[in-house]
Amino acid sequence: MSPAAPFIFVEMSTRPRETTGNTPEPVTRKLRFGEKPTKEETEDAQMIEAHDVLTELQSLRIQTSFLLAQHADHLREKARKEIVIGGWSTFIPNKEDTEKQGEQLEAQSVSRERWIKEIAKKAGLPSGYYKEWSFSHQTRGDSLSPITVVTVTQPWQRNKLFDFTKKNGNTGKLQEKFFINEKEVTDWNLIEKEFGNYQEPASNAKELKIQPQISLWDRITGLPLKIGMAITEESQVPFKHSWRDLTLTHKDTNEYLLWTHFAPDKGIITLYLSVKNIPDIQAFVTSYEHKFNDTLNGGSKAKGKGKGRSSNPSQEAESMPWNHTSHGRECKFPFALQIKPVEDTINHWDVWKSLWTEAIRTATLPFTVNVF
Repeated sequence: MSPAAPFIFVEMSTRPRETTGNTPEPVTRKLRFGEKPTKEETEDAQMIEAHDVLTELQSLRIQTSFLLAQHADHLREKARKEIVIGGWSTFIPNKEDTEKQGEQLEAQSVSRERWIKEIAKKAGLPSGYYKEWSFSHQTRGDSLSPITVVTVTQPWQRNKLFDFTKKNGNTGKLQEKFFINEKEVTDWNLIEKEFGNYQEPASNAKELKIQPQISLWDRITGLPLKIGMAITEESQVPFKHSWRDLTLTHKDTNEYLLWTHFAPDKGIITLYLSVKNIPDIQAFVTSYEHKFNDTLNGGSKAKGKGKGRSSNPSQEAESMPWNHTSHGRECKFPFALQIKPVEDTINHWDVWKSLWTEAIRTATLPFTVNVF
């Protein structure tokens, strides 16, 4: 994939420039008076203009990299205050009576929030803190999502809750409960009357999953490794992964399988693949490209008919995709992807160490100061 060329708008100054003898003015002046500039004058003017453009591009790249880093930090800070709770039972409220529908949706929301606050209390959090939490249950207007996003006021509150859930997983303390008028209810007839029709085959209590929110930036940068994990698993190579280093290593030898290296300032991600430890590099690359494109374009998940889509497969194949005008590939993943096999058959550790060393050296280059 190659990123689309950026649009650069250059605002031209109306202030007259001073003629220095080393600028394009001699050429433009001659053209204005009908004189033909010499070849040397034309070449000098073109070189000066090209230098100006490159200088502007370099400045734009620096500013863009800075803003991208600031945005990534902002997204991570936001995610540090969010908790994702999944696995809630699904109820469909009354669709005929909109007022009743609203009451049943509210009853479900209140019940969920009552359960979350009970867990927070058991985790040792005073009520003065979790009373200020905000909750998001809905992604549609007619039903609740099976996932609730909780926003706490300070990151330490989230950490305290996670400490409790880690110690009490699979103990029954995280099982879903239902509350009506602040009281726990187990009568399913009463629960369905208050919440709506239950949409799952069994009514056994389920253990809910409480997980940290992952920032959008970390989901973006983690996607290439996630796809690499899927392909490696298909290749039946035992591996361990590191989200911090964005690497896969062989489970038995600890040698590297792959590394996804990001260069945000260049807009490039490089996927390094071990020739020694990946059985068929070409097959891996082909599978990776297909899965990467399917993931971004929804090819592997687009099984439903969808709103406004035809049920006729032949008509579907001839029609344009629904998102072709607003969500091109560069809108979905902001990096160009390049894959580089690493010849590490003989000196595996030395080769990979040199890659890490070069990446660190490049990332810590001294700031360039231009002296005129």
